[in-house]
Amino acid sequence: MEENKVPHIKRQIDFVEIFKYCLGFKRIYVKVGIVAIVFSAIYVYSLPRFYSTEVKLAPEESTGSGGALSSLASLANIKIGGSSSGEDAIYPELYPELFRSKSFLVSLFDIQVHTKDNTVPVSLYDYLTTMQKIPFWQYPIIYVRNGISNLFKKEASPSASSGQKGVNPFRLSLIEDAIAQAIGASINCSVDKHTNVITLVTTAQDPVVSALFADSIMNRLQDFIIQYRTNKARVDVAYSEKLLVEAKSNYERARQKYADYADSHEELYLASYKTEETNLENEMQLAYNVYSQVAQQLQISKAKVQEKTPVFTTIESATVPLLPAGPKRMRTIVMFFAMSMLAVTAYLYFRRERELSRQPHKGDDASCSDRPLPSESEKTGIGND
Repeated sequence: MEENKVPHIKRQIDFVEIFKYCLGFKRIYVKVGIVAIVFSAIYVYSLPRFYSTEVKLAPEESTGSGGALSSLASLANIKIGGSSSGEDAIYPELYPELFRSKSFLVSLFDIQVHTKDNTVPVSLYDYLTTMQKIPFWQYPIIYVRNGISNLFKKEASPSASSGQKGVNPFRLSLIEDAIAQAIGASINCSVDKHTNVITLVTTAQDPVVSALFADSIMNRLQDFIIQYRTNKARVDVAYSEKLLVEAKSNYERARQKYADYADSHEELYLASYKTEETNLENEMQLAYNVYSQVAQQLQISKAKVQEKTPVFTTIESATVPLLPAGPKRMRTIVMFFAMSMLAVTAYLYFRRERELSRQPHKGDDASCSDRPLPSESEKTGIGND
């Protein structure tokens, strides 16, 4: 039994023979190539074009308290210690995460933009809900989805046509959540770890909208960083202002009390009266000292806010893009064409291998050269086998 078994001969792949074999199916390649080009062209030309705008800015690094602030603090005998370099809980590397925050994305709903064909400003929310182009094959999907949603339609959100006004980030509607996700997907933020340069790239279907969007995003990011960096200092200013009002009120009461007592006891020389007058004068002076120190502390707190406020250097400002960033039409068509040619070649190769595996082996010298040439029916189509 074992002597009658024919050993399996492993054939080597001869690429020259494969190439010659595939040349016999030129018509198939032409047909598949034409179909691939036509369908890929229909697909890629149906996709709306989009434009990208890039802006770059570099925030100033936080440094320790010093300079004019230290000089002002020394006059008030107040020590300002420690360095602020380790106080930040949000590092520049975490700025990209900010654009995934629903509360921040919702705050962008009211950004005013306009298209290159229409100078009437609209909110970013309205632009994304009413002025977007979509591929033709999405219209039936949207039609069916809207029909189903109308069956369970609830009262419209008060923010449906007003942008951010009335939007509750804690509880978004379906459309508001979709718009927030669309805004987040159209923003790309990256930070250089060595230079801390922040790069923002925004995409939109209109070039003017893309530029306005990028400029607004840059300003919103600057405002957020400033608010975050100066939050503690601004709280200190508010507290110092409250203390100053109380200290001033106490000083004015003590001064008025001392003045009233001194005027009413001007002609009296008893020691008890003099002692009471001295006590009132000391209380007035103490209240004045507290008021003066709190006033100095308020000035220091205001100076600290200014010192904590970062300075931004705009390396690259927003400009209206002249050419679309995508989709790359020719690249997509060439890619589809190449994939179709590769698929046909792979199909022909494995189809021929399957046919040869069914034929009896001729011996140890079997190779790819033993493969029969394709017939006329095989050259004109694949489905004749």
